[in-house]
Amino acid sequence: MSSVCKKQNSSFGSGSYVFDDRKRIHHNPLLLDFKCKVSIPGWTLVDSLLGFDRYVSYQIYWMHGQVGKLFINRRYTDFYKLHKKLVHKYGKSAIPPLTPKKRYGRFKLDFIEYRRFHLEFYLQYLALTNRDELIKFLGGNKQTVVLKIPRKTNQITRSDLPQRGCLIS
Repeated sequence: MSSVCKKQNSSFGSGSYVFDDRKRIHHNPLLLDFKCKVSIPGWTLVDSLLGFDRYVSYQIYWMHGQVGKLFINRRYTDFYKLHKKLVHKYGKSAIPPLTPKKRYGRFKLDFIEYRRFHLEFYLQYLALTNRDELIKFLGGNKQTVVLKIPRKTNQITRSDLPQRGCLIS
């Protein structure tokens, strides 16, 4: 397990230091990547025809200087699976906590906004520390094209959304 510390004013250039298990220090200039920006500008409550399979689709906007722009939808269960994978790989203390699952009241507007805010923080943390994991989660790669971003909406709609994980052009 390794820990990270930000370096203060230094003549060694930009980046950060990583300490490994043996307390050795390694300079890692790519650990903190400020070119990568991620946000969750909105969400949509998706209803099935019979109303049984309701879920909230969070609209993720991701921009990186070398890769381009990506607009993608993800459910909370996708975040939960990513979190379990990261905790298994890096340990519980290295990853910020995820908002807990909630069976009742998860479709109330104030809770959806609360969760959106915390999921956005979670993704911003990954953008700074685990960019490769974030790219895998969003389904992007180095060949991702620049996309036109639709306007921000927070509204309840039917299942006329694109399938989650697809790119919107």
